[in-house]
Amino acid sequence: MGLLLIKLIGQIVVQEWLKSSAIRQEIELDEWVLMPNHLHGIVWIQDQDQGRCDRNKELNQEGLRIEELNQEDLRNKELSQEDLRIEELNQEDLRNKKLNQEGLRRT
Repeated sequence: MGLLLIKLIGQIVVQEWLKSSAIRQEIELDEWVLMPNHLHGIVWIQDQDQGRCDRNKELNQEGLRIEELNQEDLRNKELSQEDLRIEELNQEDLRNKKLNQEGLRRT
């Protein structure tokens, strides 16, 4: 019997293959063999509706989280713009006060 040495990339391929069924509930892994430059494997697809439904729910929840973050970004942007407008108004007030004071001094 020969000795099999698996290179690092082969180890990564095997790890990812084995991890597939853990992250995808709708599949079950069967026999597999690692070749020098590829992998052969048998995948059993289980109840597709269950897996798809759960995955869609996850994606929808993720979409909601992204939407919430986008809304928060928009609120922060609006607040920042409001701060800028207030700062501009404050600067305008200061200029007007200065002009009024100068006008009072001239007369």
